[in-house]
Amino acid sequence: MKTLTIILLSVITTLGCVNVKNEKPMNINNTDTCFSKANFDKVYKHVDAQIKNEDNSFYEYDSYQLYLTDTTTIAFKKSGYTLAKITKEKGTTSLAKNAKDNDKLLNKANQIFCDILSKIKN
Repeated sequence: MKTLTIILLSVITTLGCVNVKNEKPMNINNTDTCFSKANFDKVYKHVDAQIKNEDNSFYEYDSYQLYLTDTTTIAFKKSGYTLAKITKEKGTTSLAKNAKDNDKLLNKANQIFCDILSKIKN
């Protein structure tokens, strides 16, 4: 019985130490866990493919129009106004004039970026 208990404890301990994935979980409100240069490239390519597929100048997602202004920037527009942008080097930037709108736009741009990324990964 002692031998069986020792074997069982050994198996349980070994299983508890196995690390299946060594990735940070994605949090759509935190660019530290979602945004990276590699992820930017994935999202950029996806948006570019959607634009070409729809034969349009932008990709519409959640009532925002996503424009590729160059190879390192994705602009978020609504009603003709650029509200935020994501650059490969700096991440998300809001173009809002007041702090309340700034936080809201940053969160929305991050959410859209991470939503698109999660769709690509699935």
